[in-house]
Amino acid sequence: MTVKLLLIIVLLAGICSIAAAGIESVSTDTQGEILYKLSTSTDGAVLTLQQGPTEAGSAVKLRIKNASGSTVASISADGTVTITGQVVIQ
Repeated sequence: MTVKLLLIIVLLAGICSIAAAGIESVSTDTQGEILYKLSTSTDGAVLTLQQGPTEAGSAVKLRIKNASGSTVASISADGTVTITGQVVIQ
């Protein structure tokens, strides 16, 4: 999975939320600021969500939720990608 695909997933989510040690940390940046930072060309820019030393491989590192709060897609530390619902590739 490439960094570009991860960035696309984050852009689709509309907000960047990182879960670590059971505590959800949400950026203080606005949605627009986050999207601008992700869309700006920067040499060497990498989005990394790393598995913690005692964290299970199945730990979800990136989650996308719909308007009702249900998870529709996730990526776990072991690389498992889960998508609920219809997948459209164009």
